[in-house]
Amino acid sequence: IYVDQETYEVKYGLRAESEHHLVGPWDCTRIDKRITLEGWEGFMAVEEDEGSWALYFDRDDNGLRGKRSKERILEVELTRKERR
Repeated sequence: IYVDQETYEVKYGLRAESEHHLVGPWDCTRIDKRITLEGWEGFMAVEEDEGSWALYFDRDDNGLRGKRSKERILEVELTRKERR
C-alpha cells in the first residue's frame, strides 16, 4: 500500500510500482486504532464517478486543493481491526 506522490491517491501494488511514492511510516493510534500516515489521519474519500469512490491522503491538509476539485470529498477514519 502506498500513496501516489502526484495525486495522493492510496494505491496498492508491487514494490517496483511503489518506488518514488509515499510508502510510510504507517501507524495506528493507541486508543481507538485509527490508521495514520506520516503521523496523522488525513484520509479522504473522493467520488470519482457516480457511486465509485477512491481513497486519498490529504498530505497538505488543504482538502486536496489542487489535486481534486469538483468531486464530492469526505473525510474518513480508517480503523485497524484485529482478527481474534
